[in-house]
Amino acid sequence: GITDKEVLVVEREEIPAVLVAGGIRSGI
Repeated sequence: GITDKEVLVVEREEIPAVLVAGGIRSGI
């Protein structure tokens, strides 16, 4: 995902690990 919402929506559906990594990068 590009934005936080896209990370939560897209990455979450695809790979949980990516969501975690994206969350860390986003500061969430």
